[in-house]
Amino acid sequence: MSTDTLTTKYKFAPTLLRDDTQYEAEGGWYDGNRVRFRNSNPENIRGWNKRVLGELTGTPRDIEIWSGLNQANYIAWGTNNALQIYEGGSVSDITPITSTTSLVNQISTSVGSSSILVSLTGHTRVAGDRVAFVSMAATVGNNVFLNSMFTITTASDANHFSFPYTTVAAATSANVGTVTLQYLLKSGSQYNTNGLGWGAGTYGTGTYGTPASTSNITLRMRNWSMDTFGEDLLANPRGGSIYLWDATSGTDVRAQIVSAAPVSVNSVIVSEKSRHVIALGCNDVSGNFDPMLIRWSDQEDYDVWTPTVTNAAGDFRIQRGTQINQGVYSRGGVLVLTDSALYGMVYVGQPYIFATDILGDGCGSISPHAAKDFNGSLYWMGDSNFFVFNGQVQVLPSSARKYVFSDFNFSQKEKVFCGINTEFSEITWLYPSADSQECDKYISYSPVENYWVFGDAYWTTWDFGADIFGNIITTGVSAGVSYLYNNEPADTYSAVIGDNQLIGYESFIQSGDFDLGDGDDLLFADKFIPDFELADPGGINNDPEVNIVMGTKQYPTATTVSKGPFVVSASTRFQNIRLRGRQANLKISTSAIGTSWRLGTFRLDLVPDGKR
Repeated sequence: MSTDTLTTKYKFAPTLLRDDTQYEAEGGWYDGNRVRFRNSNPENIRGWNKRVLGELTGTPRDIEIWSGLNQANYIAWGTNNALQIYEGGSVSDITPITSTTSLVNQISTSVGSSSILVSLTGHTRVAGDRVAFVSMAATVGNNVFLNSMFTITTASDANHFSFPYTTVAAATSANVGTVTLQYLLKSGSQYNTNGLGWGAGTYGTGTYGTPASTSNITLRMRNWSMDTFGEDLLANPRGGSIYLWDATSGTDVRAQIVSAAPVSVNSVIVSEKSRHVIALGCNDVSGNFDPMLIRWSDQEDYDVWTPTVTNAAGDFRIQRGTQINQGVYSRGGVLVLTDSALYGMVYVGQPYIFATDILGDGCGSISPHAAKDFNGSLYWMGDSNFFVFNGQVQVLPSSARKYVFSDFNFSQKEKVFCGINTEFSEITWLYPSADSQECDKYISYSPVENYWVFGDAYWTTWDFGADIFGNIITTGVSAGVSYLYNNEPADTYSAVIGDNQLIGYESFIQSGDFDLGDGDDLLFADKFIPDFELADPGGINNDPEVNIVMGTKQYPTATTVSKGPFVVSASTRFQNIRLRGRQANLKISTSAIGTSWRLGTFRLDLVPDGKR
């Protein structure tokens, strides 16, 4: 080693500074995936595994975790196809039945085919809707499907639909059988789509008699809002009715419509203090839908909604915005986010019941699930900014704001979902990147340690269930199929996505370009001295390792010259690298199954190398 060798310590600011150039991010971290900071030091976050092996029916859009009076623990989620519930290790379908009809000699099969055809005038069903056959056995071509539920695959016209059975028909049968048919709640779309076709275009545009190929009409995906009323579940498919699942009835009983509630509701929430059920964006008492109208039920009674002098039901219309997106219980009241403003609802009792006031304008939420309360402050994502309300509305400065919103699929913005991780004091937003139809990215903020991190995600919903289930509960999509996951369970640094095989997931962090010395002279980097905590808490990998890549530049816009990856284990004392430049950067990564890593202080041995 030269006598001019200088050992230099490097500590980087604990956040990802992605909105700067890599050189402007000097002293901080520039890029990363599945990392966080703890006491200012970066570490990889834990992994995930399936909570149940089976597939979910559709793609979940809201999730609710709670405990019943009998100490049963529940997870419920609403998808574009179903309302489902988890309890005791099993998943049950509690999707409401919306209507029932009798079929007499209206079922047909063809020999050798597993498709069953139903002839029913004006059925109004589409592919993806589900039906159940109950009451009487219907034997058709030797197929018996009493008390079975099926998904419609084809609705050839307004009077016929078909679904597949588990076996092929042994005989051809035309218009036979006697059975009672139940329609489950109609399926919704998995995606926002443009409304095209006849009448969709602006008047006077296009060619007369030709269906529109573009329009400003958006057909909304199926979204849900859910809340608990005691131990019971209230669930609302956006734009539809409010349904109640009664915990005392058990998971084999479906949710039932709250018959007196508004028939068209965009979001539902329960006021914890006053025990009113609140419909946000709904029809008025005359039946006219108003996306800015708030109605609430009688106190302690979810099935009384018509105001009288003897009850506490009522309504109020707010003004700022075009639609109410979400309500969140916070600070002893309900905070209501429209697409442009924040309102507060505080229970004041008779005669007004609730006092409503605007708290901020120009700060709307981007989706029906973009906001969460954390320690009495409300955090949410807007169309181009992040916000916090802690007594007043403030823009939440983010070191990755431009990075997120410049790679964002705004046509699917209603899928943005906010979740809380109280273990690490993080607020996480799931969002769809520009090339994705589903949430495939996340950005997290810690108000305690004041850092921002981001990365790849698989989740569509998120609820912190550590006090009940020991970890975060998420739903995620893999190859078009949804599953229920344990996210970040203790000592788990591996992943399960579509199957049950453990895999590694990439976690990495890369620094901004930092000057070697004063940034004027060229320096020769002779070796680095790592400082890591490396472990395998799950006992999968007996010798956990990380990879390190070092890069140098002579100028900020010059091409990086890299060396590595160098494999670093717990026994690595130092690593010779032999690099020269004015600036350098550092990348730490691993995709090894079971590896937990945490960086301390990084040191480099530097030797002056002139001004060339």
